[in-house]
Amino acid sequence: MNVRYVLFFLLSASIFTSCLGDTGNNPDPLELATVYVSNEGNFSDASGSITSYDPESGSSLQSAFEEANGRPLAGIIQSVKIRGERLYIVLNEANKIEVTEVGTLESIGTIEMSTTPTDFELINEEVGYVSNLYDGSVTVVNVQDFEETDTAIAVGSQPRSMVRLGNMVYVANSGSGSANTITVVNASSDTVMDTIEVGAGPAEIALDVSNRLWVVCSGKIAYDENWERDPANDVPGSVYILDGGSATVIDSIQTGGHPSDIALNNEGAEAYLIDEAVSVVDMNTYEVKEARFIDRTFSSIEYMPTEGRIYVGDSRGYSQNGQALIYELSGTAVDSFTVGIAPRIFHFIVN
Repeated sequence: MNVRYVLFFLLSASIFTSCLGDTGNNPDPLELATVYVSNEGNFSDASGSITSYDPESGSSLQSAFEEANGRPLAGIIQSVKIRGERLYIVLNEANKIEVTEVGTLESIGTIEMSTTPTDFELINEEVGYVSNLYDGSVTVVNVQDFEETDTAIAVGSQPRSMVRLGNMVYVANSGSGSANTITVVNASSDTVMDTIEVGAGPAEIALDVSNRLWVVCSGKIAYDENWERDPANDVPGSVYILDGGSATVIDSIQTGGHPSDIALNNEGAEAYLIDEAVSVVDMNTYEVKEARFIDRTFSSIEYMPTEGRIYVGDSRGYSQNGQALIYELSGTAVDSFTVGIAPRIFHFIVN
């Protein structure tokens, strides 16, 4: 999360910070900001989409990728990363990565994958990493030729979110709640350099401006033989905070529920965590200072510095369009707009 570039920046639940560009302490005016919402879509219809929203006018464009390219994404969005002037859209079902220009969403190329991709991370101008859900690996891809290479790095069970910090890439091994590790890959040699134990089911990683990794561990929801909820055997979730430079655990927060996403307000030293409600975490003390800041749950969350507001996504299931809601830091809802099916990630672009 929290990536700053000269022309663009991205803040998103699963997305990390590069040391390139400014720190965001002097944000651009609101009228220069654009919001992209990545919508997962319905699996049976492969209906992943991107909604474009203008905060100044309040206007939105559904299926913005389709409008720009005359074709749908035709897949289920697992993650989206903005790196430089490129946007990388990771889709399973179609098993591909669509690469577009950030400002126009016009297609630059497509990386066809032989695996089921879940996340992407850019290593340098030629190389990218792709985490693969079902074979416990990270595949090396050529982002100039838009090709999958023969190099695969064994990590952990069901890897999902990835974050690069210098030559280190942190990979969250979710294991559908049965795994509890972060694999640290040396991007210079494509080898595993360390494994860190965290809470059960790590799935999302956010990186703050102090190079701390905020790892959202969802735990595991238990079911009985009739596939009914079995709370007595649930494995509760947590948030682990890691030192990105030394690859060590700083602290952890036991939430008691099953957290799913986090947004970082670096300037205000607050993190906003989706669990049974939206809670506020003090980023200095690692304590929950307001357990039910917004007394409902959502599918995604992000903080927009240019507005000083929180954006959340309400999926409303997989059979109808979702909704994005905008909250002040007081917890008051101030606006909303329609998005696609199952809103997953917010991206704030400064032109």
